[in-house]
Amino acid sequence: MLGFILSLQILHPGNLWDHGQNAEYVILCIGDSWTVGEKTGNYPDELQKALQPLLPSHRVRVINLGRGELIRRRGFVGSLTLFQKYHPAMVIALLGNNDHWNLSESAYWRFIKHDTYKFTLLKAKIRVSLHSLRIYKLGIILYDKLTGLPTPNQFYHDTPENQPSSFEKTAVIDRKVHHEQLEYNLIQLIELAQLNQIQLVFQTYFHFHGYHVNEIIRDVAITYHIPLVDNNLLFHQQVPEAQRQAYLIPDGHPNATGYQLIATNIVNLLQKEGILKRSTP
Repeated sequence: MLGFILSLQILHPGNLWDHGQNAEYVILCIGDSWTVGEKTGNYPDELQKALQPLLPSHRVRVINLGRGELIRRRGFVGSLTLFQKYHPAMVIALLGNNDHWNLSESAYWRFIKHDTYKFTLLKAKIRVSLHSLRIYKLGIILYDKLTGLPTPNQFYHDTPENQPSSFEKTAVIDRKVHHEQLEYNLIQLIELAQLNQIQLVFQTYFHFHGYHVNEIIRDVAITYHIPLVDNNLLFHQQVPEAQRQAYLIPDGHPNATGYQLIATNIVNLLQKEGILKRSTP
């Protein structure tokens, strides 16, 4: 895989921006449903409006490449093509929250010990296959609602420490395996961005969905010196608990107000880190 990436870099060297007249500054926003947004808006659109006045010598083009239910592995593989197609100056990633829910295209099996008891491994494979089916996941959600248990989209109401024991019923993979899997795929994305000379920015989610996703993203960003928009930390620092629902739709995704906050957090980080200043000719 690394050799393949290197060959892409040789054929299509990274192009940060065109310094000519009406230079274009391209930013790709890759992610899951948090990037796709809602009918009321999304953060890439808000970011486009906020950045254009700050980069007057460029035509700022923020491209929303979010896909619902996107998993980190699929996000990485797709990036191989996207980076070469758009030649972005920057990639902003908000990914990893669905890795425990969609495993059919993930790197999950890379981290399963092959000396695991065969029957246990077989059950795990069946479980993963079932969780790749939308009808099965819908059945779990309907069952949880009928029995009064929290559904996967309701986990944000509590911290992992306070989640009910029923969480393990809907969990798909082992926490340790998930940590290794997500960490591996984030590092792959870092290497890809570096080889293509692309400024990479990570983000965390407002809240946890049970697998310490934000902690994993945060740890990788710190270790590899990747600028991090820590929405999770900022959301809890800036927004009083009684007001947080005003930033979310009922299933826990941001609403228009929430997306405006994410865009503001991104701009503040880019200015703090001097990334926008380095982007001007």
